Amino acid sequence: KYAAYDHPENDRRFEILTKISRETGCPIAGCAIAALLAMPFPVFPVFSVSGEEHLQELLQGESFAFEQGAFDALRLGKEY
Repeated sequence: KYAAYDHPENDRRFEILTKISRETGCPIAGCAIAALLAMPFPVFPVFSVSGEEHLQELLQGESFAFEQGAFDALRLGKEY
């Protein structure tokens, strides 16, 4: 872990992303991209990939739609 990001709120967000991924079948990377794209302000994710499979996981986030409760929990770092 990177010390700057090692925080209980970020741990909760990762747990929420993991739960959403399990429930929906969208990879965690795709859920993370979807969360960025769902923000109420312009966000332009920049990422690199290690291969075709990783790219496909990220691209799934483009069409992924969060349930409102799940997105709110993720955005606020609250229980879901």
